[in-house]
Amino acid sequence: MKKQLLLIALITFNVLHAQTKLLSAIQQDWNGSSWENYEGTNFEYDTNNNLITSSYYEWHNGAWRELGQAIYTYNSNNRVTQEAYKEFDSNTGTYKNYIRYTYTFNTNHNLTELLSEDWDGTQWINSEKQNVSYVDGNIDILIDQNWNGKVWVNYSRSTITNDSSNRVIQIIHENWQNNNWKLSDREIIERNANGIILKSNFEGWNGSAYVESYRIEYTLDSNGNIITETETRPEKQNIINYTYDNSQLMNAFAHPFADKTGMDFFIGGGSFSFHNKLLSIEIPDDTRIIIDYNNAITLNVNSFEVENKLIIYPNPVKTDLIIRAENPLNTIEIYNILGLKVMHTKNSTSINVAHLSKGIYTIKAIDHTGNTSIKKFIKK
Repeated sequence: MKKQLLLIALITFNVLHAQTKLLSAIQQDWNGSSWENYEGTNFEYDTNNNLITSSYYEWHNGAWRELGQAIYTYNSNNRVTQEAYKEFDSNTGTYKNYIRYTYTFNTNHNLTELLSEDWDGTQWINSEKQNVSYVDGNIDILIDQNWNGKVWVNYSRSTITNDSSNRVIQIIHENWQNNNWKLSDREIIERNANGIILKSNFEGWNGSAYVESYRIEYTLDSNGNIITETETRPEKQNIINYTYDNSQLMNAFAHPFADKTGMDFFIGGGSFSFHNKLLSIEIPDDTRIIIDYNNAITLNVNSFEVENKLIIYPNPVKTDLIIRAENPLNTIEIYNILGLKVMHTKNSTSINVAHLSKGIYTIKAIDHTGNTSIKKFIKK
């Protein structure tokens, strides 16, 4: 099901000017007897506690090796104006331009345009643009357009419905086909009295009615923290568990979950509500993420990698990701920036990732001999 903008949750808190910071997040996998490092991210902030750099690493032969970076630039209102992704070239030991997003705001500090550009080796090339319109200060319609080399062409449209408290309760997605908007799918959102999302139903349009594709339900503790996130699909149910230090507030720390645009909810924010200090995330299939407020990942500069024997393209990708490997693959998994598994499939040479939010993802492919190959890709 196509969702150009994955609209899942709204961060309900602001970062205070605290000295303490969330420095890193490390994903670990259980090997049957102990936890092993898998991937990690370091976070850096400016003096206003805005996230300015996310550095991505993977664990290889007992050491961390660099994968890429996301660099953020802000205006005087602490709104992000540019988000640039760079990939690490192990042959030269330098970072190279990859993809960037430029954000434009109106005089009311509301986001009006998000421009996506690809680096062709010498210059930035238009790729995709999202235009945002408002009614009475509330987001009304988002239109996604593609660059065909000469002009911008309509691609998708999202229409927003709010409740009486101006909180989003429905998003209808349409695709541009034959010079007309055609229904694609919708998200129905249920909230509690405090506005925290309890359930999101994702329904596809079959030509005459909406039919549920999957749903995500959240369980909260007495402080309003999400403690379980349950995704139910026809073929499988996944449950993610969150743990907290309830003696401390999350907004006492600089952290990477803060709203950088004023509408991160609409451009692939995250399905999280953290009132207290987040400590860990437990994911199905023996995976966990450890949140560290004291230590950043230390890089072993001598740990340059041998190139993975896995080929994926196109990268960046919008819909179908093609996969080529030396040996037959048994399992393919895709993880988001925080290490949460978002897709899982058996041997396949192509995966449709159209429903994923924009951003950096990791694909983990395991062949029939048990060898694992890891690659990063960007979903446009």
